Amino acid sequence: MRPISNSADTLPQASVSELSRRIGDKQAEPYQARIAASVREAIRRGCSGAVLAPTGSGKSLLAAGAAEDAIDLGKPILVLHPDVSLLRQNYAQFQSVPAVRGAQTAFYVAKNEVIGDGPMVRNSLDADVIPATNMSLVNKLDDEDFLRSLERFGKRGGVVLIDEGHKAAAEELARVLSRIAHAGGSGIVLTATPFRTDGKDPLDAFGASIEHDLIDVATYDEVLATGRTVPTRFDIATGEFEAHLGTDAVRLIESASLALLAENKSVDQASQQAFSRFFKEGASEGDKAIAALIVAAVARIWAKRAASATLAMIHCDSVEFAKEFSGYLAQESLPPGHSREGEKPRVAFVVAGEIRVWRNGAEEGLKEGEEPGRKIKRDDLLDAARAGGFDILVNVNALGVGTDVPQTDLNILACQERSIGPVKQISGRGERAHKASAKTHQVFVDVGNSIVRIFSDIDAMRRNDPERCRRQVRGLASPIREQFEAWFDKDPSLREQIGERQRQIRLRMGEGDSEQYDDPLDPTMEVGDEDTLPVPKPFAAGLMTTGMRRYDSETKRYSSRVALFCDLNEFGLFDEEAAPDLPRWLVATHEERTGAQQAFLCKTQDIARKYVAFVGIRHDGDYESASPTDKQRRFLTGLQQARPLALPWLNGFAPPGNATQMSAAIDLLKDKAGLLTKQRFGGWATDGDFARD
Repeated sequence: MRPISNSADTLPQASVSELSRRIGDKQAEPYQARIAASVREAIRRGCSGAVLAPTGSGKSLLAAGAAEDAIDLGKPILVLHPDVSLLRQNYAQFQSVPAVRGAQTAFYVAKNEVIGDGPMVRNSLDADVIPATNMSLVNKLDDEDFLRSLERFGKRGGVVLIDEGHKAAAEELARVLSRIAHAGGSGIVLTATPFRTDGKDPLDAFGASIEHDLIDVATYDEVLATGRTVPTRFDIATGEFEAHLGTDAVRLIESASLALLAENKSVDQASQQAFSRFFKEGASEGDKAIAALIVAAVARIWAKRAASATLAMIHCDSVEFAKEFSGYLAQESLPPGHSREGEKPRVAFVVAGEIRVWRNGAEEGLKEGEEPGRKIKRDDLLDAARAGGFDILVNVNALGVGTDVPQTDLNILACQERSIGPVKQISGRGERAHKASAKTHQVFVDVGNSIVRIFSDIDAMRRNDPERCRRQVRGLASPIREQFEAWFDKDPSLREQIGERQRQIRLRMGEGDSEQYDDPLDPTMEVGDEDTLPVPKPFAAGLMTTGMRRYDSETKRYSSRVALFCDLNEFGLFDEEAAPDLPRWLVATHEERTGAQQAFLCKTQDIARKYVAFVGIRHDGDYESASPTDKQRRFLTGLQQARPLALPWLNGFAPPGNATQMSAAIDLLKDKAGLLTKQRFGGWATDGDFARD
């Protein structure tokens, strides 16, 4: 699906200033009204796509508006949430909308969860509005009655609204969504960070993509202009952190992280283990000493910045680290300049399944003076934090999506490196405005290399220098990259900080900039198992191809995705012996439905296959096993004989051996191979790619 509205001027009969809508008890901002109109149109047409909106932009209000519109259009709506906390937040907003409050509602939540004050209808897809958690649906996949109810929901024109959709692409949930999609339902994602490290997409079941099927976008600047959010001031504290640890400890941490990346771990997986090895039970005395240095270094970084902070969130990479760090902080004193200077900070340790609290240097229950031991609920803790009951919240992946504590004005990322999605989500915890504290900005402190790497990637794309950008960022749609550009641009000091950090790295490593010809595998790319990787087959001299089919729920037809593997050495573009460092493979991909094209240079065919898998072309076993029809063979022969524009270098055709290869060959050769010769074949790649050749 093409974007219904990338900007306000694509909406008929209304400008941004004229758009007005009230959703329940709230007057929508102009951008919210515009997005709500776009979402309504998508629901009416049964189209699937994504809404990109920064943290703090009011996605709960948009969800309530979508539910109201679905009811008005006579379509049921299933609203999916990553956890019950976000479900409660959205349901509270639903209750302010009369049409939604009066609609038949059913819930899919854990048995021990109670939503609302009245009687609950559970586990029914026959209702009009169905709030659900992802896992509550996944847990019913063995229930045949449930599977049939998914199909009924789809046949009713049901809409699946996926809140924080970047967390909803697990294979089991994809089975749920596929049932609905194939029965005629549609899917809409609401998210601030539309990318996943595993390369999966919850909209894939609906024949759409989060990154490329944008229904509408709330830009960073237009949300900031409303006063709902505040800008971020970045504080790159990596040099400060490393100076406290010392060179030997830093190199040990980095070598451990690189070793994990070499095992094909993602950046986030490697980060979760970079510090944790030093905190594990049974660690050596040397490792324990490094653990103590890490704790003291991060505590010192907090203390230097805490004087003007209302509430600090500190995001650790492991439970062991967070637990030891929380206990250490509880014995520290609030620094000079703080309103409670000299007192012990009020600290909470928050991980999945465990919450602990310290006041006055001693562990307590949630309420002041209460004995520890009673289980503390996450929602109760957040209520206490919003009421001003804490100075520091230490967590491990527990205060991300759906966490709304707006007085947070100091965010510390205490880990080696995180990928682009988690970093933006973590920063979002401090970007919400808070009038009571007159908050003007948040301070985002990075003790590792996350911001340096992400800034460098985004900046490389801005400078049209993609060979210096990691693949995960290079593949982002421009509206998504623009959100990050605006985020970084609001801090004029950031570029200078980045330059200083890069200088520190070069001095420590003893190296200057090195030229890079090929696209190295980005550790954040999850490409799947070997049996899911595409298998290219000979197509013509020096060329191999592979492809797959994709079902489009909007057009109700299949379209192809094709990858062309060009052996530059066999093509004679360079002599491998004369230029051994140059990459051998140029890989180009083409999606028939959207016309999207991408290209990249790789040293080996194995890396090329992984890139192709990452952009969504995977081994299609059923399609591979199907034989081409005689009609297809005759059609292909005609295309080969029609003097393709790509001649004379396109020759020596190989007969297709299966339906996948036949589809790819036809797609490449139709229109006299015009796709291959677009912009002299270089239209698929960057100018820099070919200039190096």
